[in-house]
Amino acid sequence: MSRRIEFQHEWVSKTQGLIANIGCADDPLRISQLAPGRVINLDLNMWNVPDFIQCDAHHLPLKDNAVELALCGDILEHVPEPLQVLQEAKRISRRVVATIFEDYRLPSPGRHIEFAHKRQIESLQERGYSSTEEHLKSTGLCLGEFSESLLSHGSHIWWFSVEKIKEMVEALDMKVLYLQREPEVINEGRLFWNWLFAADKKEEV
Repeated sequence: MSRRIEFQHEWVSKTQGLIANIGCADDPLRISQLAPGRVINLDLNMWNVPDFIQCDAHHLPLKDNAVELALCGDILEHVPEPLQVLQEAKRISRRVVATIFEDYRLPSPGRHIEFAHKRQIESLQERGYSSTEEHLKSTGLCLGEFSESLLSHGSHIWWFSVEKIKEMVEALDMKVLYLQREPEVINEGRLFWNWLFAADKKEEV
């Protein structure tokens, strides 16, 4: 099993309370099955998964401290403002866990929205789809989505550098439990990496 999957499963299994699965998609890691009845699934697209709320991860429709764990599994590389998503995850939870994919296929470390959209359109056309919406609906699990202009749904728009990761973690101002860059898979002769992150809210003085 992939280390990033093990990492997510490990923290979900430790959690006794409610879990917010942010950017759940069709719940490919079966987080809902690991904590039955305790997972709130959230995503920009509308997916046919239990206990689902359609929303933008930058503005989560949950109250402060609503859940014990906010899980961001491989979504931060897709969103325009990853720190804002992490801050929202922190707001609604006691603990934040994230796995963050590092994609060297982008032109350089940083954010590349236009490049990612162009690459995504080309990839869809190669597979016979005219839009992201058409592709997602073809799965039978995705029921609809917001405007494509709001977020990049398929492609990675961030290549996270060490500096960017440290900047986000520092700005988040949490008690870091785990932060490591770990190998994921070899693709086309090159190694992909994931950042694995877990942190608790600091106790108020």
